[in-house]
Amino acid sequence: MLKLVLPLFPTSNYQYHYTNHGRVLTKEARAWRTVAQAIARKEIKRQKWQCPEKWVFMNMLLYFYHPNFRCRDTHNNKLLLDSLEDPNGKLVYLNDFFVLPAIQSIQLDKQNPRVEVEITISDLVFRPRRK
Repeated sequence: MLKLVLPLFPTSNYQYHYTNHGRVLTKEARAWRTVAQAIARKEIKRQKWQCPEKWVFMNMLLYFYHPNFRCRDTHNNKLLLDSLEDPNGKLVYLNDFFVLPAIQSIQLDKQNPRVEVEITISDLVFRPRRK
């Protein structure tokens, strides 16, 4: 199991903006991704996490601690999922296709807003059929 404690990621309205070249991360989202990846690298090393190989699914349990009771879209986890993937195996997983996120709780913590992430290997087995 890998446990991460990350700052709350920006809401979907503040993650992307559009240019002539398509959708790009905002400055706030890029900064959050940098912090999240640094925390993940430190915890991967400390907890001796091995990036699972391809076709190994993972359960991702999410525990949200918000600073107030304002409604937020906790199901928009694209930035979180994308930030922890690396196709070279240097972060948590190779591809977020293999991650099964599940929100476990949403609570109030004014002093320390965060998202706690627990990642475990799933029992789910899936192999693509070859024709």
